[in-house]
Amino acid sequence: GGGGHRNAAGGTLEVPMDEAKGTLIRAVTEELDRA
Repeated sequence: GGGGHRNAAGGTLEVPMDEAKGTLIRAVTEELDRA
């Protein structure tokens, strides 16, 4: 996570992207850990 949600206008695109990236990485990590 980064400091993207400091200002709503500037971080609008940054926050969801960061969150989506984190979710994707977490999913991949869990899959690899399972295998």
